[in-house]
Amino acid sequence: KKIASLTREIMEQRLPFPSEAIQRYCANNIENSIWFWLRNKAILTLAFRAMRRPCELGYLKRKHISFEGGYMHICIPKSKTDQLRRGRWIPIDATGGQTCLVRCMRDWLNFYRAEPESWLFPGAIGAGSVTGGAINELVKKIMRTFGFGGRYTGHSLRIGGATAALKGGLTIDQIRSIGDWQLDAVLLYLKASAVAELGGSSLM
Repeated sequence: KKIASLTREIMEQRLPFPSEAIQRYCANNIENSIWFWLRNKAILTLAFRAMRRPCELGYLKRKHISFEGGYMHICIPKSKTDQLRRGRWIPIDATGGQTCLVRCMRDWLNFYRAEPESWLFPGAIGAGSVTGGAINELVKKIMRTFGFGGRYTGHSLRIGGATAALKGGLTIDQIRSIGDWQLDAVLLYLKASAVAELGGSSLM
């Protein structure tokens, strides 16, 4: 069962979402409305920085975001590794850049003006929460628009965030803690990425 689970996890993974794609999207509004652009920037940066699964973003409400002590805090009310819904708060530091999650979230919330029990990311104006399928389509549209070839889904944001964190110097344990990974598949993936970053082919 464990081998089957690991195989399924690896097969579900797609190419990591590149940080350059987020930079391009944040710099260029390719949507028909400012509403969707601001919402989507918050979705992309949250999934990437906090390494969240697409379905987890659909559980979020406005009350799950707070700003205090110089940080933005995100509560993940339910995840694959938290079926009892105990919830977990994740602090996020601000960078001030165009792709800063804290900045993108503030821009979205200042525009959206949601009530505490409102969905953080509605699927549309006045609709229910965004779905994992909608996030998949958003990712694919962005990659087509900016000319990135390959297979990408909403899960690519999670893997892309982990890959960027590894390149930036975070340890695998730190990455696992942020993204709530428990399976060994992510360790295999990230360790392989680390070898590539060290110039594995040249060393071999």
